[in-house]
Amino acid sequence: MHRLLAPPKSVAPPPPPPPPSQPVIDIEKLQRKYAESSLSLEPDRFVLYRIIGNDLYPRHSLGMSRANVQFILQHEPVLADCEKRWVVNRIVDAAEERAIIELLEQHGQSFLHIPFACAEYAEIGWDLDCFAEPAFLLNLPVVASQLERHLLREARTRHSKNAYVMNNNGARNAALRVGRGVAKWVLPWDGNCFLTQTAWDEIRAAVLAQPYFRYFVVPMARTVANGHLLEPGYRPQEFDEPQILFRRDAPEEFDPRYVYGRRPKVELLWRLGVPGPWDSWGHATWDWPKPSRVFDTGQYATCGWVNRLESGQHELEQIGFHGRQRRGEARSSAIIMALERLDEGIMRERLDPARLMVYRDSALDQLRASGESGPLGEIVTSIVAAARGAIAHGTFSVLDKTGCAPSGDRQDYWHPAPYWWPNPDSPDGMPYIHREGERRPGTELYGPGSEEFDRSNLQRMTEGATVCALAWAATGERRYAEHGGALIRRWFIDPDSRMNPNMRFAQAQSRAVDDERNRFGIIELRELPVLLDAARLMERAGCLAATDRAALREWLTAYRDWLFTSKQAVAECRRPNNHGTFFDLQMAAIAAYLGDASLLNATFRRCRVRINLQFEADGAQPQELRRLNSLHYCCFNLQAWISLATHGARCGEDLWHHRSATGGSIVDSLEWLTASATPSHWSYPQSDPFEWKRLVPLTAALARLAPNHADDLRELHRSSPEHSPHYGIPIHWYL
Repeated sequence: MHRLLAPPKSVAPPPPPPPPSQPVIDIEKLQRKYAESSLSLEPDRFVLYRIIGNDLYPRHSLGMSRANVQFILQHEPVLADCEKRWVVNRIVDAAEERAIIELLEQHGQSFLHIPFACAEYAEIGWDLDCFAEPAFLLNLPVVASQLERHLLREARTRHSKNAYVMNNNGARNAALRVGRGVAKWVLPWDGNCFLTQTAWDEIRAAVLAQPYFRYFVVPMARTVANGHLLEPGYRPQEFDEPQILFRRDAPEEFDPRYVYGRRPKVELLWRLGVPGPWDSWGHATWDWPKPSRVFDTGQYATCGWVNRLESGQHELEQIGFHGRQRRGEARSSAIIMALERLDEGIMRERLDPARLMVYRDSALDQLRASGESGPLGEIVTSIVAAARGAIAHGTFSVLDKTGCAPSGDRQDYWHPAPYWWPNPDSPDGMPYIHREGERRPGTELYGPGSEEFDRSNLQRMTEGATVCALAWAATGERRYAEHGGALIRRWFIDPDSRMNPNMRFAQAQSRAVDDERNRFGIIELRELPVLLDAARLMERAGCLAATDRAALREWLTAYRDWLFTSKQAVAECRRPNNHGTFFDLQMAAIAAYLGDASLLNATFRRCRVRINLQFEADGAQPQELRRLNSLHYCCFNLQAWISLATHGARCGEDLWHHRSATGGSIVDSLEWLTASATPSHWSYPQSDPFEWKRLVPLTAALARLAPNHADDLRELHRSSPEHSPHYGIPIHWYL
C-alpha cells in the first residue's frame, strides 16, 4: 500500500548512475541545436494517447480496461497544455469493444480505432524456427518446476499471433505518428496510465525546462487500488518500468518485433541507454537479440511520474523480483489462453466432425452412381465381395483371444513385442529375452498362434467395418452398414466385450503389469482414422444409434486421456520417427471425430514441429533412412503424413507445404522419394523385398495437389489395389 507523504522538492526518484559505457552528452550542444531549430518557436503543446487493449485473464480481471477508462474519465484532472486522446487497439471481444467506444463517445473523446479482423488473424502461423532444440515441443506434460520456462517458450511459439492481437508497439507507433502532427510532445502510453495534478505539473515543468531533450523517461508506479490516487497528498514511493515521452522530431520508434510479454518498451529503453533493473534481466536463446545503442543514446531526461491503474489482480502487483516473476507467469499464461481461445474458435468454424477425413465423398458418390454394372463396377464388386466376407466372419472382441494380458483383465488389449521371448530358464518366463530378427510365434498377423493375442482380430474388425461402410456408401444396402455397426459395437461399445481404452500391453516386452517399456505398440491402432470414417458412414446410414455414438465418443475420450497421461504414450509422442507421426495421426483423428478444436490445433502445431525435425531440405527422411529396411520406413512414414495432411486440409490447415527455415516439406519428401526410388536403384539399405506398387499411392497424393486434378479411380484400383496392413496404406486408398 502506498503511504501518504508531503511532496518532496525533487521530482521522482533520480535514475541510477549511468554505466561506464554511457556516452557523455554535450548539453550545451543540444541546447544550441534546439535554439536554432524551428521547434523552439512552437508552443509546448502535448498530446497524450492511451492505448486500450484486451483484458487478458489471469493477468487482468475481465472488464478492467473499460473500468480504468471510466475511472480516468471521471477522476483525472485537466492537464495543462495537453490534449487527451485514445487508441482502441484490436479488442477481440466485440461487445467489450462497442462498450468502450460508446463510453469514449459519450465523453466526447477523440480516438484512433485499430480493429481486430479475425480473417487476418487466421492467416498468421506459428513461430517454430527460433528454438535451438525444437524437439521440446513434442512433450505432452509439463513438470511443475519448469512451468515458467515452459510458459515463456509456449508464448514464444505464438509470437506473430501475439504481435497482431496485442499490437502493443504497433499501436504505440500509430499514436506516435499521428501525434506528431498534433502537438510538439507526444505521449504514446498504456491505457491504464493515470496522472494526478502533481504528477502532470512535474512532468510539464521538467519538459519546459529541458526542451532540448527529444525523449523523457517518466517513472511509473503500480497502484493496488485506484481509490488511493484520489487521496490528498498521494505520492508513490516505488517505481517500475517507465513510460516514454517523445518530442515530435524524435526519430526512434518502438520495434514491433518485441511483443507483449517480452519487453516491448524495454527494447527502446535499451537502445536509448536508459539504465534500470531491465539491464540485468535474463535473455533467452529464442528472444530477439538485445538491440544496439542508437544515435540518440543518452539524450533523455527523467521527469515526474505516472500511475498504473489496478489490474484487478492485487496479488500480482508487488514490487520486486518475486512480484515481477508472478506477473510474468500470469502474463504468459494470459497470452497463451487468449490466443488459444481465438485459435479454437477459428478451428471450430472450420471443423465438421461428421465430415469424412480419410475418404472423399466425391469418390464415394462416383461409386454409388456407377454401381456394379457401371464404369467403376470392378471397384464396387471388390468392395461388396469383401463386405460379404466380413459378414460371414462375424464380429470380434478382445475376449476372443485365447490368452490374457499381464493385468489379468481379458478386456485389456494384448500383443507381445514380436522379438521378445519368454525366458526358458525361469519358471515365470521373466525377464523376457530379446532375439533380434526372430519373431515370436503368434505375433505374425493372421499367422499360426495369433489367436492367443489381439492384433489379428483388431485388423479383422477394422477392415471389416471399413469395407462394410464403403459397401453401404457404394450400394445403399443397409445390411452392410448394420454389420459394420455391429463390429464397432462389440469392439468399442458393449460394456461386456469392449476393449479397455488403452494400449498398455501392445508389443509388451514382458508380462510385468507395470512394465512401461512397450510404448511402440500404440502404433498398432494406427488405422483408427480409417475406422472413424467408417463410423461416420454408419452414422449416416442410421446404423449407429445415438447411444452408440455417445458410447463410442466416451471410449475415444478415455483413450485420448490415456494418450495424454501414460508414460508409454508420452514417450511415443516424443519419438522423432514414424512412431511419432502415427501418434499425431491418432490424435488428429480422435480430435476431429470428437470435435475437439483445441486438441486439433495442438496436434497440427506438433505436426509442424515434426516436419521441421523429420525432413531435410531436399525432402530426405534421415530417421527412416538409417533403418535396415529404409525404403519401407520412408514409405510407411509418408503414408501417415498423407493422412495427417488430408486431415489438415479438411480443417483449413495446409500441412502439405509447411517447411521450416532450413528443412523440407511433405511435398518435397514425396517428390524426393518417388524420384529416388526405382526398381533398379535405391542408395540406402533395404534388406527385405519391396513391393513397388507401394509408390502408387505416394505419386497419386502428389498428383492430387495439382490444380483441377481428377483421379482415374479405376486405373488407380488396377495399378495398386490392395496392400499389406503393415504398409500403413488405407484400405481402398484411392477413394
